[in-house]
Amino acid sequence: MYRTLKNIHLFAGLFSAAYLLMYAWSGVQMSHNPWFRSQPGMAEKTLLLPANLDGARAIAQILIDKHGARGELLQVEQLEGATAFRMNHPGSALQVRYEHATGSTKLTIREASLILLLNRVHHAAGLWHEYWLLNAFGWFSGVVSLLLFVIAGTGIYLWFKIHKERKVGAVLLGLNLLVLIPLVLSIRSAG
Repeated sequence: MYRTLKNIHLFAGLFSAAYLLMYAWSGVQMSHNPWFRSQPGMAEKTLLLPANLDGARAIAQILIDKHGARGELLQVEQLEGATAFRMNHPGSALQVRYEHATGSTKLTIREASLILLLNRVHHAAGLWHEYWLLNAFGWFSGVVSLLLFVIAGTGIYLWFKIHKERKVGAVLLGLNLLVLIPLVLSIRSAG
């Protein structure tokens, strides 16, 4: 039993390690943004699409098929004589303004650095995205979250089985709880 749990603990940790390092790195970036001088690259482009296209989806489809745009369609606005929307994709954001009468389409493109890409992926929640990789990331996040419970449970069991390390482990676990519980309570009451 001990050997089996040790292997489960080891493989769960190895499987989760890269994800947890990426998640930790993007968490540090969000908590300490001034440390990272990462500005997205900006570019503007004007295209001529067919006039009087019907709706943001039709415009976005042409941008995807003929101009290599990608991303989820967000924040659609019907303006007087124009349609505006965003297409977000991890690492890039595309702001589109399409003039119905002329077909003139202004694109504002933001390309993120690696650290900003990790930040965006850190915020990608759920399994309902049009982009399949974001859904895969959501599933992977769920699996790693469950594996963290496995790692914690097997780790405590394995520690408890090594009699000579029980005292040190108990002190470390106790200190962890003494720090963690007040932090969680203070964060909860701060809002």
